[in-house]
Amino acid sequence: MVVGLLIGCTPEGETGLQGQLLFQEKPLAQAQVEIYLKAEQNRSAQPFAVTNTDSEGRYLVSLPDGDY
Repeated sequence: MVVGLLIGCTPEGETGLQGQLLFQEKPLAQAQVEIYLKAEQNRSAQPFAVTNTDSEGRYLVSLPDGDY
């Protein structure tokens, strides 16, 4: 089971997502995090944004305002 923590604000007033991915209560390093537009129900579409977790399972992606 993969557990993700999503936080809706990034540092210094930027918009985006930051969080940490865990697998069996341990950080999930180098995992790919994909962000899709909310209107895109078909997951065969390309993701809007992609990032990878660091060695501690943390990620940060800046995004414009919108529904994801």
